[in-house]
Amino acid sequence: MPLVGHIAELGLVIGHEFREGNAAPAAGNLDFLQSCERNMPKGKRIAAVRADSAGYQATIFNWRQETGKVFAIGADQDAAVKAAIATIPESAWKPFRDGEIAETAHCMNKTMNRAGIAGGSNP
Repeated sequence: MPLVGHIAELGLVIGHEFREGNAAPAAGNLDFLQSCERNMPKGKRIAAVRADSAGYQATIFNWRQETGKVFAIGADQDAAVKAAIATIPESAWKPFRDGEIAETAHCMNKTMNRAGIAGGSNP
């Protein structure tokens, strides 16, 4: 399972980890993000994080809040996420690529505050 951290605007890799065997996709993701931050050029910082659902972890949400980063992290559409999506009014959905996107509040156990972002396709 490879992890690759890159600066999207420049196409530069700032971190990589090629895991052996059956490593869990969610294992060590915060350590990897922090390592990427340490690899940034002097005076620069990571301002935004995008990750798949393996990054949907309270420790990562807390870290991004502590460091002031914006983020987009995929979430499994469990019952709580589906319930949050269902509360979004039809008028809030906006076209995005081949679907739609909207914002809502969503809670996760062990995060520093109750605000998070959940989005997805309009059900």
